[in-house]
Amino acid sequence: MKEEDILNSLGYIMASTYRLSVIQYIGNGVKIPSDIAKKIGVRTNHISNVLADLKNNGYVICLNENAH
Repeated sequence: MKEEDILNSLGYIMASTYRLSVIQYIGNGVKIPSDIAKKIGVRTNHISNVLADLKNNGYVICLNENAH
């Protein structure tokens, strides 16, 4: 990854306190949206939106797309 790409990625993540908090909490582990929401202190539906955004931009992956 080029330095410019890294800086763009950092800027994107750091532009939102929610994206940054989610990425920091997840780390390299596996977390579920309700646990992330509890830890960060926001509603699960908001975390789901943040995760969808991060997934669409290639920063996280969903291990179980069909879970409801």
